[in-house]
Amino acid sequence: MATKDARWQSGFRYDRFSQEDEDGDSHTTLFEKVSRMGEPGSSQGIGLWSDDFFKQAASCRAGARSQEALMKIASVVNSKRAPNLVSGEIGDLDLCHALVVVWPLIAFGGLGPQQGVGSMARRVKRRIDEFFRGEWAPWLDVLEADEPRHARRRGAQPDPGEVATKLARLGALGRSNAALHKQEVEVCGLPPSKTGLLALRKSFGKRHQTEGGIGEDYRAELRSEARKLEEAANSEYSGACAGWPEWLLDWVVHPHLVVYLTKVKDGAAEKVKHFYERCDWLATVEDSMTQEELEVIAERMAEEVGGSLRPIMVPTPLLRFMQRIDMQLYHQKVRTAFDGWQYCACLPGGTECLGWIARLCWDNQIPFCIGDIPNGFPGCKHSEVLAALKALLPCMVPTFLRWSERGYRAYGPGHKLIDLVVGGHAQGDVLIPIFFGCWMAYVMQQTSENVRELLGKGKDLAAAAGYADDGATFGHGCLLWRKCFRADFAKKDNQYVDSGRTLEECVQHFVEVGMVRADYRIICSNWSDDWSEEEKELARKGGGAALPRGVKYLGMPCGNRAYVTAAVERAAARGAAEDVHALRKMGNNSQEKMLNLKHCISSKLAHIARWGPACQYEEVTASLQRAIEETIRDVAKAPSEELFPAAAMELARLPTSMGGLGVGKLTRDSAAVAGMCSAASALARMGKAWAKRDGLGWICKLIEETLSDPAQALNGEEPADGEGAEGEGRAAVEDGVAVGGGDGEEECEGAWSAEAEQRARVVADTMTAARVEQQAMEAARPLEAQSVRLTILLGAEVATQWRAKLEAMRGEERVQVDGLVTTVIQVPGEAEPRVVTRDIPETLSDMVEQAGKDNNHLQKKVNVHEAAFTWVRRYKTSKSQSERRRLQDLLLPGSSAVFTAVPSSPRMRVGHEAYAFTIRQRFSLPALLCAWHHAPADELVQQMTHHYKVRRHDGVVDAVLLAALDSDLVVCREVAKHFQCPYGSGEAITPDGAIVLADGTVVALDVTVIGNSDVAKEQIRRKTVGWGSLGALERALRARADTWERVRRAEEDGTMSRREAEEERQKAATLVQQAWSGGYKRACEVGGAIFVVMALTPYGGWHRERKDSAESWTRRTTHTGDDVGYYEFDQRFEHPGRTWASATHRAFSFACVGAAMANETWKFVQAKSKQAMKQVLGIRDEKTRMKVTLPLAVAPITQDDDMRWNPNDLTRIRLWDPTPPTPSGDSRPSA
Repeated sequence: MATKDARWQSGFRYDRFSQEDEDGDSHTTLFEKVSRMGEPGSSQGIGLWSDDFFKQAASCRAGARSQEALMKIASVVNSKRAPNLVSGEIGDLDLCHALVVVWPLIAFGGLGPQQGVGSMARRVKRRIDEFFRGEWAPWLDVLEADEPRHARRRGAQPDPGEVATKLARLGALGRSNAALHKQEVEVCGLPPSKTGLLALRKSFGKRHQTEGGIGEDYRAELRSEARKLEEAANSEYSGACAGWPEWLLDWVVHPHLVVYLTKVKDGAAEKVKHFYERCDWLATVEDSMTQEELEVIAERMAEEVGGSLRPIMVPTPLLRFMQRIDMQLYHQKVRTAFDGWQYCACLPGGTECLGWIARLCWDNQIPFCIGDIPNGFPGCKHSEVLAALKALLPCMVPTFLRWSERGYRAYGPGHKLIDLVVGGHAQGDVLIPIFFGCWMAYVMQQTSENVRELLGKGKDLAAAAGYADDGATFGHGCLLWRKCFRADFAKKDNQYVDSGRTLEECVQHFVEVGMVRADYRIICSNWSDDWSEEEKELARKGGGAALPRGVKYLGMPCGNRAYVTAAVERAAARGAAEDVHALRKMGNNSQEKMLNLKHCISSKLAHIARWGPACQYEEVTASLQRAIEETIRDVAKAPSEELFPAAAMELARLPTSMGGLGVGKLTRDSAAVAGMCSAASALARMGKAWAKRDGLGWICKLIEETLSDPAQALNGEEPADGEGAEGEGRAAVEDGVAVGGGDGEEECEGAWSAEAEQRARVVADTMTAARVEQQAMEAARPLEAQSVRLTILLGAEVATQWRAKLEAMRGEERVQVDGLVTTVIQVPGEAEPRVVTRDIPETLSDMVEQAGKDNNHLQKKVNVHEAAFTWVRRYKTSKSQSERRRLQDLLLPGSSAVFTAVPSSPRMRVGHEAYAFTIRQRFSLPALLCAWHHAPADELVQQMTHHYKVRRHDGVVDAVLLAALDSDLVVCREVAKHFQCPYGSGEAITPDGAIVLADGTVVALDVTVIGNSDVAKEQIRRKTVGWGSLGALERALRARADTWERVRRAEEDGTMSRREAEEERQKAATLVQQAWSGGYKRACEVGGAIFVVMALTPYGGWHRERKDSAESWTRRTTHTGDDVGYYEFDQRFEHPGRTWASATHRAFSFACVGAAMANETWKFVQAKSKQAMKQVLGIRDEKTRMKVTLPLAVAPITQDDDMRWNPNDLTRIRLWDPTPPTPSGDSRPSA
């Protein structure tokens, strides 16, 4: 294309080598950010390019050439119109554009994702070679077969559990959770009759500005504006027209897919059902009807169903990609223009910001109005949007003209053309919130200026803000402001909320301002227009104050206590509760089920806690928490509290970094912190934004008073000694936490300061006193909901009490907590790891300051301490050393990999029985096996690990080596006879595997599973450097020779049976093995290799001999791309099963090893359990069956020689002797 167009002689707009945007970031950074936007597997709309394909090709992961190609394509779009592109004629440049558009189909069309990376690469290369040889049949066949699918509303529906499982394995957990339960909306399919399609077109035309229909056709004016900018442009990239051919814009870039949605929980569903039934009937008779009759029928059907269908536009992936570039490019300027006015784009926490302001006004009896612009996005006028952009965002005027000057074609179900839209915005485009939000912000600013002129300087103004088409005005002048508003709100959505006036006073206020009361629904101190007739009749008798009064604005309830409580109950019952019960549809897919429970359902509960009062949250969600715990018990196949007690469930609800399952539980305290963080963040942001505006001093003062710190007087004091050393003395390690890592009590005592403890206690007591005083004030208003001020004080009190508790800790406890709340992260491209310390801010002022920042993570910083305190308490009160050992082992790296892995590959999937046993083992629950039903699973595995290791060991070794093989390394399993003992014993040293790195270095690996962390260091040392002495070995060899000779003579004399002889030989050989070993390290070094011990716990974690030894295997054998920075182009790890949870080879390896450990452990213990039961029942052969009167879970001990384990002694679990019984004995139990 560059050779066909003279525009590119001066270079491209987006260039990874020389060009930089205004922020100083290279365009590589820009395109990498664009590649991360959106969830995988998003709706593709119409077109050959997929959204995921675009994001992958634009990322640094795809390589410099791929990203550079996308940069050139984007530069072409954002350039002036090419002079050699003539409308209506096909030239060489048109053919080049056509080739670019169809290229994904040529290279990838019809190739599914089932192949591996290598296989896919070969097939793509073969397809491309065929194209350049002129063999076009492969991709042309795909193109001709790519017909639209005619979806119907009825017929066989896919199983929601299967759909959810497939989506979860892709990593699209949000869509997976949505697929489980019946949606509030359904997608409507293609009508079976032409008349039905005509009715859809007529219905579409009533809401959208189509060619020849309603609204304005402003295309000519927009084109004129674009030409003016083109003529005035001083470079190829400062124009406003798209540089692509017109045919490409009209038929490839701009088309939108119209998806019709309908609600299923009201009368809309019945209307739509009737519509499709009528379409079925029309399909059989419409051929015999005249066109006039069909027009009349279609018009009537459009009127009936138009209000029940909501058309949503899905843009093409190409358009979505280009608009994402513009959004990232002008992100900061949009924030500056929108701050304090519009929160629908580029500003975080928009709904919470406006929701908390509404609740603040309710608390202080300040009226406010809320409303909705009818038919906002499709109904807005381009002329008004252009004027708003020129005033507030002139940098985006070329972008607006480029994507709006031509309109767009809308295609409905079955890809049938519906109409040409010439005005308004398509709901679903990336930039539409910016365009529409800019118009709303501009109109609100103009209205505020008009009100200022009307009232004069120095008067308080109403505070206006909005979220897209949802606008709100706060203050006593809100009705006057709405009267001056230069646009129309939908009357059915207009609401006037005034908690300080009665209905009569509100009506009088409407009369004074000159507004029509009938245009608003009023919610006041004794009335609500949303009440039923019975409630209204009760209110007329004087009982209105006790009834639920309030309004739901942007998802947040604002009203009295009864209203807010009911809202919390509905949110818990209709939202998270339905999701928990819907998990049953996923059947035995335990991994996918737990991922949904962890990432989706728990986050919904956390969302409720951010706006619901903590006391009500705990009461309302109690049953929901029980349902979550029942689900966990079902997954663990321990369905009762006797099998899965509350103490174990407490540990299971901890974060995965602390050995739990990651399904968090917010208590009343942590819910109070969540509410405080939400309110403080919203008020701090709004106060900062509104402080810049004239006439809003009244609400800024109200915000300041609400956020005032009771301990403000203490802030001027000098900090205690050692307070400023944040994170000092903490024993944190990479990807894990270190507890009890100090060298001694003296070092632990250094973290404690009496002055710091005293100061923290004073702050906490001050906060408690302020909370008690505020609660006493609100006790006089029992019908009102918890105020915003009390919400903040409750959360701040909990945080300061936790800080005081932390400062009072000393010794090992303090070191443990500090280690648990500190994380060390290895960021790709950075030489040194980042230490993330989560400290609780000292005072409320510090919390508010942090809450007002983007990505503050204040809630996590504070609430993580509650989980840390729980872990330390359980560790301190542990009754046995084995329990303490287990709690510590679960903190090691890799211990939680099986619970964090997305099962996108068979090697990362764990069977439901193995998954259940892993949970039981993790929390020392009963094994629930046929031979050992009540024995603790953890102790059982420990004993089995001591006696039998081979089967599980081999499965884990295979997982490690296959993971290294995925890193494009050379792998060899059990290198026999390559490494010889360097001490002259003549023995061959055989490690479990050897890996040849890219630089030729050979790494010899040996995997060992160590069940007891107390002896892990010694076991690793013995594996590395060996044990014993050569003298002991020589004596053992002589003893073995003597034993073998003695046994041979005894066998010949007949004084020793064959079995007894074999046992004696085995004992002699064992003594030789125990006498001496030279270890692996020296032998491997002599053989030219580096030796690494991989010491695993039974939970999949990695033991540490030194601070870095647990990571040595991954640092040496993982893909070199793991250390590549986000904005670098070196090769990265690729795998068909790579997801966000296994983006690096290291994470992928941990997931594979964790899954292998879980699967092989289950196979191992299950096989031993069956073997033990066979010995109990005396079954020597599968065909031999024994009749028993009652099934026995555990057989009683009958012969000590035949049984090594006492099932009634749970403190000393031992296995059976696998040797078959002698012919003279009978191992079957007596009656």
